[in-house]
Amino acid sequence: MEKVLWIGVGNMGFPISMNLLKAGYDVAVFDTSQTAVDRAVRGGARALASLESGANEAGFIFTMLPNSEILMDVVLGERGLAAFLRPGQTVIDMSTVSVPASRACNDAIASRHAFFLRCPVNGSTLFAETAELTVISSGPEAAYRNALPLLEKISKTRHYLGDGDKSRLMKLAVNLMIGVTLEMFAEAAVLCEKGGIDWNAALDVFDGSSIASPQLRFKLPRLRKRDFTPASFTRTMVKDFNLILAAARECGVYAPVAAAAAQVFDACNARGHAEEDFSVVLETIEAMSGL
Repeated sequence: MEKVLWIGVGNMGFPISMNLLKAGYDVAVFDTSQTAVDRAVRGGARALASLESGANEAGFIFTMLPNSEILMDVVLGERGLAAFLRPGQTVIDMSTVSVPASRACNDAIASRHAFFLRCPVNGSTLFAETAELTVISSGPEAAYRNALPLLEKISKTRHYLGDGDKSRLMKLAVNLMIGVTLEMFAEAAVLCEKGGIDWNAALDVFDGSSIASPQLRFKLPRLRKRDFTPASFTRTMVKDFNLILAAARECGVYAPVAAAAAQVFDACNARGHAEEDFSVVLETIEAMSGL
């Protein structure tokens, strides 16, 4: 079975890599957190002492990392991944990062005659665990077709958008709508609260209305209990809105709603909710509304 190197076995990388293991792939892992590596080893993965040793043996190299800076360090840093790539290898990055960072990584990987697929995912840790993610891909089409059997093991839906960094922009567009939807819900829900409408009755109406998107319906059971256990962190939404606004500026897109939502999530983060689910924006709107 194909050998896979997986770099970054945190909240998302761990369950996704475990699904490749379950599918029979030989998965070796690398992470700066020994705790994360130990957890992956208990799940059946092999631990690596260095990127060099993993890159030498793997046909496919996955990265799932927290931000643009860490991805660039892993790929471009001293003794980074790019230094050890062989011609024909495929690097598949599933992180949510900036387009400029992605371009820089592509240039370095291409200089080694290897392939770089940008494959950010849509879905929370719960979807990662059950292999129900959506994978949004761009990059060399032949490399995508070659990687498709692996992507099928970790996702429910896959989209190939063409070459370059189209998938990066698509992922940011999706996250823009996700963030705005929850912020909009929070404002609407607090309007109901302040108007004296029963909490569960209001949620029932939202759930049965035309605005009940799959995302809102996914969040409603926990919102009923005001359970903000993280499926996706508030700090991650703050990072994503920074990327969204930067991409909008680069593309010349007027994005006033994105800018307003970004400010609300910044406030939510500053109020100490960084490690909670981003739906906790509800409590920030309540607090700012005198509840």
